Amino acid sequence: MVSVPLGESDWRRSLSDEPEIPIHNRYFEENPTNLEEQVALLSRPSMKRYLSVGEGPIRATYSQPGSFNDALFVVSYDVLYRVDIDETVTSIGGGIFGSSLRANPSMAATSRIGATPEYLFIADGRILWVYDGSTITQVAVPDDLGIVSVGYIAGFVICVCAQGQGVNGRFFWIEPGETTINPLNFATAERAPDPLISVRVIGDKFWLLGTNSTEVWYPTGGVDPPFARTQGIVFDRGVWEGSDQAIKDTAVVTDQDGIVYAITGNGPQRISNNSIEERIRRAIQEQKRHL
Repeated sequence: MVSVPLGESDWRRSLSDEPEIPIHNRYFEENPTNLEEQVALLSRPSMKRYLSVGEGPIRATYSQPGSFNDALFVVSYDVLYRVDIDETVTSIGGGIFGSSLRANPSMAATSRIGATPEYLFIADGRILWVYDGSTITQVAVPDDLGIVSVGYIAGFVICVCAQGQGVNGRFFWIEPGETTINPLNFATAERAPDPLISVRVIGDKFWLLGTNSTEVWYPTGGVDPPFARTQGIVFDRGVWEGSDQAIKDTAVVTDQDGIVYAITGNGPQRISNNSIEERIRRAIQEQKRHL
């Protein structure tokens, strides 16, 4: 009997007029019990409703194990909510708009170390907020710049500025245990002049994702400067704004050509195929027409 290989993923290439291979609610993985192909298509479990939080839409969710008793933070419409592990939902504060209510806020939580309290920082592209467990307040940013993305590493909070007006590539950092930005605590991405979009912490480094290039920085362990750019890791691609996601110790990003990469400590690896990339490019073009 002829063995018919299983399709690894949904496939549709309209440009080449190839036959479509649909895979509905399945995912592909290795399976040693299949003595022929050694692979299997497994049924993907259906999603279940967890909680209704706010009036929606849900624009961001965030949780950092070990911070705030493992609470989940949710931005629903313009309001920040705290969802504790007993499913108690508490409204913290509103006004988290950003450039639009379609934008996704960025959040980063610090850890409690000794007498150092824990904080949650929220960047909506316009205002940097901080939550101390009871109240939420605004953080003053030098030159009244907006903050579009935040990340936490080695006790520091990395804050990526809203770009333009001569500050392309600039980011600030907040000292451990502090909630204010020292105007002198800033650096600039060095490899290219393109605007920064996001910061993602992966292992013991943080990746500064721009529109056309990406840089990798690390904590030096010193005081001046506390961070330096990693030499030898080159990623001459930027990301499509709003596409980057962190999944455990991996960041998943989409570049301007619609290619999806998984970024780990060893660098980027392409995980998409031509079919997915064609559909992403069409979606990007459609989004540009509506901007």
